[in-house]
Amino acid sequence: MQTETTESYMRENGIIGLIADKTEEAPEIDRLMLELGHSSLGIPLYALYPSDGRPPIVFSGLLTEGTLLDRLREAGPSRGFGTQTARASIPK
Repeated sequence: MQTETTESYMRENGIIGLIADKTEEAPEIDRLMLELGHSSLGIPLYALYPSDGRPPIVFSGLLTEGTLLDRLREAGPSRGFGTQTARASIPK
């Protein structure tokens, strides 16, 4: 969800967004989804990896700006943020 608010929050906290594309067969993505406990392999699926080593925060379904910001806050800022510059992006 690419909004000014989420982009700003991610940038301010050194959080980097990645997108896994399943428009074609992607067994490596399917394996990761299974590892994350998402046995249906349905999309969308979101996983946030806290930098402190806690297990990933996994959620699916309708994504709202509020839900995303709550989960990002739960995960916390990137480790070592402030010692480097990061460019953040979240999918629309």
